[in-house]
Parts: sequence; C-alpha cells; structure tokens
Amino acid sequence: MPRSRATAPPIDPIEKDFLDALERLRDNVPQDRTLQANKARGRLKINVSTVAQEAGRSRTLIALENCKYPRVRELGSRQEQCVGVRNP
Repeated sequence: MPRSRATAPPIDPIEKDFLDALERLRDNVPQDRTLQANKARGRLKINVSTVAQEAGRSRTLIALENCKYPRVRELGSRQEQCVGVRNP
C-alpha cells in the first residue's frame, strides 16, 4: 500500500519556489541577504512577504485571498510566527 504524502507535489516551478522558500524559512536558513540580516538580529518572521522575498517572486501571487497559489498562502499563514529569536 503506497504511503500518502503530507502535501501534494507542486503544480509548477513557481509554486515549487514558494514551497522551497517556506521550507528554508521554517529551517531558519534564508538565502536572501535582507532576511539573513533579520535572522542575525532575531527578527526573522514567516509571513506572505518574507516567503515571497525568499522565493524571489511577487508577493501578489500569494498575498490576495483569490491568489494563484492558495495552498502556499494557506501554509504560509499557518507558519506566521517569529523564528530565530535570540535570548537577551
């Protein structure tokens, strides 16, 4: 019996970029320089804007309610949290 996946595979390369970016942010290893600086200051957050910035794609593709990639928007909304917070 085949095992079911937690999430369906991406439907196109753009969605894959968003999902990969979300995974990097979850793992606290952004590639974007601005997000790396935010991580160093303990201010890295996961939200629609940072996922789009990390993916190198337009925020409007996932920010609007009737966007082209609702699955990415939903996953990003669930992950909205502060990551990489340093203890004072």
